[in-house]
Amino acid sequence: MMGVVALVGIAVNDAIVLVDFANYQRSIGLGVKDAISEAVKVRFLPVFATSLTTMGGVLPLALYNEMFSQLGYAIIFGLFASTVLTLLIIPVMYFMMESSAEKREFKREAKRIKRESEGGLNA
Repeated sequence: MMGVVALVGIAVNDAIVLVDFANYQRSIGLGVKDAISEAVKVRFLPVFATSLTTMGGVLPLALYNEMFSQLGYAIIFGLFASTVLTLLIIPVMYFMMESSAEKREFKREAKRIKRESEGGLNA
């Protein structure tokens, strides 16, 4: 359970860093694809460095402590997997969710304009 808590905390933190920067890029006017591309470019190193330093910190636990070595190995390989997934899956999911939200907003706006134009003709 300790390993799961550590992994979830670091993975969520990395995802928040990436998505927060993408949202910032969106707020200054970039499109979805450009925002997530810029976020991955700019935040790749901080996400990677966080995971790498944590792996390095857990390495002595994995190598030199017989009682907790399995926990150390689990955290190291879990961090590796979560980092790869964070840098690949989170941008894809962000793109899919934001694109679908934009489409829904576009359809809502089109319906609103259509209702207004039909209401103006009947009056």
